[in-house]
Amino acid sequence: MATGDEGTWYLVLLVNSHDLRFAQQDAELVAQAAVRCGLCREERVVRLFDKTGAEIEKALKDLVTQLAEFDQVLLWYSGHGYGKSEEGNEARGWTLIVPKGDEVSSAGDFVYIVWSR
Repeated sequence: MATGDEGTWYLVLLVNSHDLRFAQQDAELVAQAAVRCGLCREERVVRLFDKTGAEIEKALKDLVTQLAEFDQVLLWYSGHGYGKSEEGNEARGWTLIVPKGDEVSSAGDFVYIVWSR
């Protein structure tokens, strides 16, 4: 059995505030598959299931302190949010995730994920 890439972390983020039928099951299956397929080791799978914005932010800050210089973090997200790619460049953009239990009254209430390649 593969032991996983030493420099790969897998972040599985689930926000099921709208009771999506299979969201939690899917999130757990994806986390397990990442380990079984050798993508990363179990101790490098970070499961954030139904967390508030503050809990997600704290977990991300904690994760950053564990990363080595060339580590990579792969993200799998299940839930509701909003996203937009940069015009003319699908590899760059942003996603807004609506955390569990949070009132969304301003831009500061979202968790922002910015991607670029």
